[in-house]
Amino acid sequence: MTEPRHPPAGAPWPLLQAVAEATRATDDDLRRLLPRLRDPAPSPRRSPWAAGVAFALAAAALAAGGWALRPPADAPIAATGLQAGRVSLSDDVALLVDGEGAVSGSTLAPRVAWERGMVAVEVTPGAGIDLQLETREAHVQVVGTRFEVRRDALGTRVEVQKGEVAVRCGDGPAAPLPAPQSRTCWPLSPGGLLGRALALEADGAPAAERLATVEAGLAGAEGAVGRELEVMHIHLLTEVGRTAEARGPLLRVLDTGSPQRRDELLLLAEAMARSELPTGGCAQVDDLLQRLRAEGPLHPELAAACPAP
Repeated sequence: MTEPRHPPAGAPWPLLQAVAEATRATDDDLRRLLPRLRDPAPSPRRSPWAAGVAFALAAAALAAGGWALRPPADAPIAATGLQAGRVSLSDDVALLVDGEGAVSGSTLAPRVAWERGMVAVEVTPGAGIDLQLETREAHVQVVGTRFEVRRDALGTRVEVQKGEVAVRCGDGPAAPLPAPQSRTCWPLSPGGLLGRALALEADGAPAAERLATVEAGLAGAEGAVGRELEVMHIHLLTEVGRTAEARGPLLRVLDTGSPQRRDELLLLAEAMARSELPTGGCAQVDDLLQRLRAEGPLHPELAAACPAP
């Protein structure tokens, strides 16, 4: 990722370039070093090997004399949105952007706020870069590696191709994630978890996995999102065989008078009463029968088995 350097006139450039790559020297550093490499009275017997030794000794003398080759300079990065394509933040940090996000911080400490889509990150190892990437669900910290971050309705997925990063989901502890592993952090908001549940349903995920997502989203959910999560919760409890647990939420949603999928829930209450009637009798399903009678005529099977008092 380092740009090619231009040798000072008369420089033994292959050797200077080797030291520049190893020490991150600037052109000014190399010009200060150059006089120590030139021999004012060259000996005809001087060999290339001897020149190499002289170069190494000169480099050591330069460092010992307090002329240490300078570390990379840190410069602020103007806060800006990221455009699709390849983005070079410095010689040591490159992003491949396919989505929405923004960058700020400095060249030695870039900060990426990622909103949606995929971003691939490459950081030169050993360059002293403290890059941190944030989404609503995840925090990723890296010193030198190559990884991808993808954010969608399923949350934030971090996939490491080379090296290792530290990933923290939400308020949890950071955990190392070495190549070639990946980790997904779930959405944190009720709306995000509803989106994840719908995406899992579209992908044919097991009911138990969808139920866990919905239950995580119910805490603090309200409005249309909360009602939809409640309806999904009732259906999933029934789907996994936890029908008894579904009755309370079912009656509660019907009692609120919410039109959200009301006919669907009434049919579910009727099916629940008919399935429990043979073993529990009318008393067992009386709460369901009362709610159904308030909405209209009972199903003939239920009306015959449990006539109104």
